[in-house]
Amino acid sequence: MQDELAYHLLDIMALSHEATGAGAISLELGRRGFVLSEATVGRLLRELDRLGYTHKEGFQGRVLTAAGQAHLQELRAARHRAERGWQFMNVIETKSQKELMEVLEARRGMEREIARLAAMRATDADLAALQPVLEKQESLARWGIGLEEDDVQFHKLLARAARNRVLEAAVDLIRQDHLLTIVLNQIRQQLGADMARDHRRIFDAVAMHRSDFAEEAMVAHIDNLLAEVERYWTVVRSGREEEQWSPPTADEFGTSERSCR
Repeated sequence: MQDELAYHLLDIMALSHEATGAGAISLELGRRGFVLSEATVGRLLRELDRLGYTHKEGFQGRVLTAAGQAHLQELRAARHRAERGWQFMNVIETKSQKELMEVLEARRGMEREIARLAAMRATDADLAALQPVLEKQESLARWGIGLEEDDVQFHKLLARAARNRVLEAAVDLIRQDHLLTIVLNQIRQQLGADMARDHRRIFDAVAMHRSDFAEEAMVAHIDNLLAEVERYWTVVRSGREEEQWSPPTADEFGTSERSCR
């Protein structure tokens, strides 16, 4: 069974929150652009039963098993990576290496001071606001996913914890070009970098109120970004190892990756 069709079958059952029959699934598949008879859907569902992804509950229909839930998450992650890959390729053509490097160089000085001040001034409420953002990043990183909005939110909350309105406004100004954030995030993902790991080091230093450690962690984070931008342009954009670093193709759109990175 194709992963794209398997995704929709599992997703329909997951969204129903109750046992779902072949007839109802066939109707919903039609709304999603798949014209399949109820009998054909029934055969597909029996295949999902055989794989251990679904379980039949009498005449009521089928529900997802734990394995089915896990496989659906894998398929969702693969689709997300493919969508972000195409978005990245559209954006990267409009941005230059020099532009990215200049933004990061400007951020390094400001965010270094933000991290230092945050370690000195962060309250329990500030740490409580940062914690779920970081935990979400770490959870998604296990699937090879990083969301631009989570990166922006982490740094915004850190700047707020620093209690310096000038620095907070300056960082907001630099980050106004959302496309640059998309490009930086996708470069890191293509090169296998883990932004959540950098953010964890910064958070831990701030939580310990160690301004020296927080400074070092932030500078290392920005330096990592600078190195990855340079690496992307020298390795990927130069054409060397292009196949290894390219985003998913249309044929790979629904491919499932069973192992977490």
